[in-house]
Amino acid sequence: MHIVGDIHGQFVDLLRHFDKTGYPPDANYLFLGDYVDRGKQSVETMCLLLAYKVKYPENFFLLRGNHECAGVNRIYGFYDECKRKYSIKLWKTFVDVFNCLPAGIKLVKLRQTLTAVDVVNSNFKTAPQNIPIFLRFFPIQKSDNLALLSFAWCSYKDTLLLGLYS
Repeated sequence: MHIVGDIHGQFVDLLRHFDKTGYPPDANYLFLGDYVDRGKQSVETMCLLLAYKVKYPENFFLLRGNHECAGVNRIYGFYDECKRKYSIKLWKTFVDVFNCLPAGIKLVKLRQTLTAVDVVNSNFKTAPQNIPIFLRFFPIQKSDNLALLSFAWCSYKDTLLLGLYS
């Protein structure tokens, strides 16, 4: 499984990544969030990622990062991109979609448990292809939920203190 984070609207970089590592369904993916803002093609990036998620739900996974919160992407560029290219209604629709993305997962590999925090804060890049990985999602519906924002912005040590690490 390929684990990818922080695309930030860099659509060409995303395509380059797929060129190098394989396109779904030939390669399995877990995206850790932060798909929008900063880059100039956040809408295109999200549309491609969501299309892959719909077409290949068993081997393409999307998590929610801090930039998938309305309060963050309203400031850092996604709102302005949607408004400039399409409409504010499109931005609101994306916010509704973001509200349904899981904020975290638990990766279970045999008797060892890894969390998304482990993946972000370690040298763990890809899982061995021959070991089954089971994903359990924890969706959070509120976009401006303080617990979600705290979790998305916290460091590994903060996560341990918050008791979210298992």
